[in-house]
Amino acid sequence: MRATEVPHLTKAARHFVIFLGLFAGLSACTTDDKTDYCKNHYVYHQQHRDAIASLDITLLDDGIMQSEMQVPRDSLLRFAGTASLDTLSDSDAVFQVNTDTQCAPGESTVDNSGERLVLTYKTVCGAGNRITAVNVTVFDLLPDLDEMLVSVSTTATEKTFAISRQCPNPIFRLR
Repeated sequence: MRATEVPHLTKAARHFVIFLGLFAGLSACTTDDKTDYCKNHYVYHQQHRDAIASLDITLLDDGIMQSEMQVPRDSLLRFAGTASLDTLSDSDAVFQVNTDTQCAPGESTVDNSGERLVLTYKTVCGAGNRITAVNVTVFDLLPDLDEMLVSVSTTATEKTFAISRQCPNPIFRLR
């Protein structure tokens, strides 16, 4: 047998070798997506969803913004010394609402009795006063906060996404 000759393969073995070659070629063209936390966050999100903070914002047609922020109690220990409950309960410190005309000072309540700290906020901007943007400063107030699940609702639509310090953009693919 010459050095360039290949020993005779059965038909099944040839198909296996072809499949193996195609698979090796395809896998060489892909990257390891599990190492890309931001691109494939959905892989990790379900595992830690209960351990991260959440923020639900509802914008109503009559110019009212209602929101609720929840922070897991065990996470509060990490935030000790960064922002007081007084600061977090001040809706004007947590939200900067951009409108056509100025809104009334926000109202808030704090429930510190359960497994999660629950802060509710209400900002009245008035009917016809268009809310153009809502800037949330929670990441500035809580520098140890790494991730937050955010839900924004209007009468027309609802969007849910995660914001992580590790990622340059909001993460919309969560499942």
